[in-house]
Amino acid sequence: MEIQFTLPINTAKGEGGTTSTFTGHENEAHSTQLHPRTHRLQHLKRHVKCDETRPACLNCMKWRGYCDSYSDASDSSSQPQSRASSSNTKLIHTKKAPLLIIEPSVNSIRFANNDQRDYFAEWSNLSVTYLGGFLDQTRLWTATMPQVTLEDNTLRYGAMAVGALRKAYQVQGSEMGLELNNRHYMNAIVYYCEALRMQSEMKPTREGLRTALLSSLLFVCFESQRGNVPAALKHVTHGFTMLNELANCTDRAPDLLTNIVSIDDMPRAFKSWDEMRDYWGLVQRQMVRHVPMLNKLTSELALHRTVDVAEIERKFGSLRSNPTLVKFIAETRYWLQRWTETYEPMHQAIMQNAKTNRSLYLQAMSIRIEYLILYIYTAVPRYSSLITVRGLTPQYREINALAEELLQSRPNCGFAMDAGYTWPLFVVSFGCRNRQVREDAIRILGQYPIRNALRDSRVFRAIAIKNNESEILNEIEGDENEQWMRLRRRELIFEDFGSSIIFRFVQKDPVTGNWDLVEEVADYGVGSDGRLAWRRQPISESESILSGVC
Repeated sequence: MEIQFTLPINTAKGEGGTTSTFTGHENEAHSTQLHPRTHRLQHLKRHVKCDETRPACLNCMKWRGYCDSYSDASDSSSQPQSRASSSNTKLIHTKKAPLLIIEPSVNSIRFANNDQRDYFAEWSNLSVTYLGGFLDQTRLWTATMPQVTLEDNTLRYGAMAVGALRKAYQVQGSEMGLELNNRHYMNAIVYYCEALRMQSEMKPTREGLRTALLSSLLFVCFESQRGNVPAALKHVTHGFTMLNELANCTDRAPDLLTNIVSIDDMPRAFKSWDEMRDYWGLVQRQMVRHVPMLNKLTSELALHRTVDVAEIERKFGSLRSNPTLVKFIAETRYWLQRWTETYEPMHQAIMQNAKTNRSLYLQAMSIRIEYLILYIYTAVPRYSSLITVRGLTPQYREINALAEELLQSRPNCGFAMDAGYTWPLFVVSFGCRNRQVREDAIRILGQYPIRNALRDSRVFRAIAIKNNESEILNEIEGDENEQWMRLRRRELIFEDFGSSIIFRFVQKDPVTGNWDLVEEVADYGVGSDGRLAWRRQPISESESILSGVC
């Protein structure tokens, strides 16, 4: 493609004072003299067949950056006018600047401004790198969520809210709460509210149900990240309700389940890592199945309403012969042992190749922590003797070592949606009878702060500090059995969907000299000193979540 335009040639006087001009024939001759050179230049060009695409063929644009086939309409219309304007002109051929064909930017279509684009990029990085943990990454976080949140408006606003909130914490440099003058935090609230509004207006279609489910997951992510446990729990409940509805209205629900459904089919040797994981899940569910029974036993003890020490000893003694509890311990220990024997050859092979396959080694360490916690649960420490509880010290110490190794290995931005190791470390800090091991667990919780969905390691560390202080005071009087009896009366309760924490423990009254049960409560959220603001209140009727496992 060429642009033709004319330039007037300035006339100049010669030495004899005459004016030098070009005649029409001279113009023609000059034009004729240009043709051979132009012809040679044409032969120097790479020959590309024009595909006749207007205004410029794509083949020419790809190889040369311009096309000779067509002229702009404005160029064509201007040529006659230029020729008629003056006879004293010189015709010059020149190339037009390359025409760049640019596709519409994805950012301009989906994002209204640079902030939105940056927030979504922050969300994508968070989802792919951190949210699913680092050991067993699933496609939900690494592929599905980043893709669907880009395409769907409701999900995109939810994702931008999560990204803006992450940005707000980065700017503030602290995970301990956000200020209202934080621009990113205010943007996060705006996008979050917009996503909630869009979800509420969604029609009950199959696509709408999918969007609603994933939106609930994003909302849980948002509220958990800012430590709003009650709101996060409500979104969890809403999400499970929709999952149940989905399972009842589709015949494809069974396809989502593993083929391994019965613990009785456990083989004598696992063929693969996935098979081992599936049966381990069944062993864990075998334990969870008994949780209502443990809660019932704890409720029937009613230790918070018992004052007489002799009656407390009688209640604990009756549990040793409780047929339901005895059956639970026997069954759970049996399946735990069965799984351990089947897994041991695979575990040994992984340990031998720990340096060559670091990722699988770390996954095995995580499974080991889960096993140790389940082993401690089956001992029911709170309802057992001091000798039994002290015998668990090696397991507690191993949990500390493995958890710290795993926390050192994982990338940590301060937030993730996996189970993490906050709860196992808290179990050590609360249940172990060795003070050094307890305090080591507290140290690890403080050294690697993180929110794992609904669990904030800072909050559980603050509870562990409070418990450790009560244990130190408990040691000032009585023999070890008397001290253990007082510690068995401790109870921990999360009230109002987790917005407040209740801790019951036995404390010596400085006036009467008696060891009485007291109750203190704190709001969910630690201060700048890493502690909870405890305040004394009368003994309530709230029931403990520990159920004998600590």
